[in-house]
Amino acid sequence: MDKRKHERYEDLSDIVYTEIGKDSYNNASMGNCSMGGMFFNSDYEVVTGTDLCVKMIGYRSVFNAKVVRCVKVADVSGAKYGIGIKYLEEVSSV
Repeated sequence: MDKRKHERYEDLSDIVYTEIGKDSYNNASMGNCSMGGMFFNSDYEVVTGTDLCVKMIGYRSVFNAKVVRCVKVADVSGAKYGIGIKYLEEVSSV
């Protein structure tokens, strides 16, 4: 049984993210999202507990989130890590 608070939606949009307080952004590819969080693939490992600022390319959506998991993956796009984040404030739409 799925114990998630929000329904997840598959979305392969491009995003950029940075650690809050940093000036350099990393490119990544979203895998899925919900009103409470997101899972994306990145070339870079991010430590669990890190606060991120995430922007969806092509949208005005910018939000802050906390990394809740980071796992090594074998992705056909070449990404090496799957990163799960929880938004610091729930979003009203995805």
